[in-house]
Amino acid sequence: IGAACGAVGADATGALGVQWKDHDGQWRGPAKLTGPGFAAPGSPITGFWQPVYHQLHVFGITSDGTVNMIYKTDNGKWNAPDRMTGPGAASSCRVTHGTR
Repeated sequence: IGAACGAVGADATGALGVQWKDHDGQWRGPAKLTGPGFAAPGSPITGFWQPVYHQLHVFGITSDGTVNMIYKTDNGKWNAPDRMTGPGAASSCRVTHGTR
């Protein structure tokens, strides 16, 4: 991750995409990180940097309330998306953004 800057979002199919730039370079992307259904189409996405493990985690909530997560370590490849909960787990939650 180094001195990179990035932005993630869910497209009209719910696929997670990313745009990024390194240092003073040009913006790159968008690049798809997942297939359709990672999150509800156009929904808010949240994430955090975990300094102890050098990992960037990104979360999305599907239209049925399932929480999905994807992460990468340092400048490595993104890991496959993982379902953290079953349907309904986030149906009554509001998505918030935060930093740690």
